[in-house]
Amino acid sequence: MDWQHRDAILARVFAEWSISNLDAATASADTLDNKQQMVALKSVLQTRYDLSVSNRHNLVRSLETEELAAMLLNEYQTLKLPDNPDAAWNSLTSDGFDLLSQIELATSIAEQWMEQSGFEVLPRIMESIAGNPGYDIFLAGFIHKATLSNPQGLFDFALELDESIREDVLSRISYAWGQMDPFAAVQAVIASKRNAYYRSASLRAILRQWAIASPQDIFNKRSLLPRYVQLESLGYALAEIAKSDPQQALRHLESLETEWVDISILLDSLVNGWAETDPHGALEWVTSNSNELGSKFRDMLSDVLLVLVQSNPQEALSIAQSHPASRRGDGIEITLIQELSRTDLNTAIDLLPQVRDETRQSVYRNMSFTLCLQGQSKRAFELARDLPESEQEHYLESVFRHWARFDEEGLFQEIENLPSEELKSLAAYHLISEIGDTPVLTKEQLDHAKSHLNDGGIERSRTRDALEGLLNRL
Repeated sequence: MDWQHRDAILARVFAEWSISNLDAATASADTLDNKQQMVALKSVLQTRYDLSVSNRHNLVRSLETEELAAMLLNEYQTLKLPDNPDAAWNSLTSDGFDLLSQIELATSIAEQWMEQSGFEVLPRIMESIAGNPGYDIFLAGFIHKATLSNPQGLFDFALELDESIREDVLSRISYAWGQMDPFAAVQAVIASKRNAYYRSASLRAILRQWAIASPQDIFNKRSLLPRYVQLESLGYALAEIAKSDPQQALRHLESLETEWVDISILLDSLVNGWAETDPHGALEWVTSNSNELGSKFRDMLSDVLLVLVQSNPQEALSIAQSHPASRRGDGIEITLIQELSRTDLNTAIDLLPQVRDETRQSVYRNMSFTLCLQGQSKRAFELARDLPESEQEHYLESVFRHWARFDEEGLFQEIENLPSEELKSLAAYHLISEIGDTPVLTKEQLDHAKSHLNDGGIERSRTRDALEGLLNRL
């Protein structure tokens, strides 16, 4: 008898044995040599797909060497899938399921399940692995493959999903479809008449993918698209071209002047794309064309500086300050520091003393919001020392308002440490003003906050009266 025939018999014996008496089959496998043990355990794993993760791992650990165990786990991923993928999926995702280490097997079972039962299984699959560390990796690959097989059907189904998962699924479909066949995807989304909001979001995502893959293709096929889609798609295309060849993008834009009465939106897209890879080049072009840009100049300069500030904040701020503030008193540096604070808060704070007098209050108020939102309310309070005394009260109004909104308990605990009765009253006023229907503070704490209110104005008196009504309801 040759070894292949012998292994086939051994596999069949252990397959049947694992159904009737798994423990006995496992114990017997332990007495075999390495090669036969591999054959026996592979047969058990293939037959008993209903085993829990822990039981499968126990079987594998019975092998004498880690190398053989790793080989068996790897081969298990490619074993013949079960006839009942629903049951196989439920068993696979039972307690102790590690999606990251079994992502190939999970994907294979999920694909077979969807092929057998349709798109309706998708919400069940997502729910069963929600919160698992491998969720995003699995879902990206699974939906990508499902999109390749039936993009239109999957898209139409996703439009009707529960709102809690609809946006996530549609974005993944749009990404995959936009890579696979963007023109067909755009036409299909336009033709769909359901759920305008999500159709619009999907259309934008597909157009972006199309522009990334082949911006010239958009120019070639633009006449086949509705007018409103043409404008958006050309904007994405110009932005992508400008990243590598801004002069070519400008020539494309010039050729579109005969097709569009207003190309300012397209110019915005071009300059923003240009700035992503060459902010100095984009800045030079915008500055040298300031007269031609007219009222658009300030906005376009701001867009370029918002990119430059990430790599060279001091240079960006200096350029912004070389241009006058608007008649409302708001300079570009307000937007720059606000944007920088999202990525480099410490540097943004270091730049605060350099802002112009006419924009200083707005910049500091914005920073107070950012700091309080991030749980750094004390730091926001301390920034008041950098301001002229005449501006400190207005600034602290902003600090206490945001502090009370985001951290009632923290502000209450800090009131006693404030350096003056006026500041304590101001903090208490904003703390009480921000109290909602379900206050975080207790009645006793609210009573204590109320005791700090002075008679500084009718607004605070009204707040004290409102507090009386609130306390009576607690």
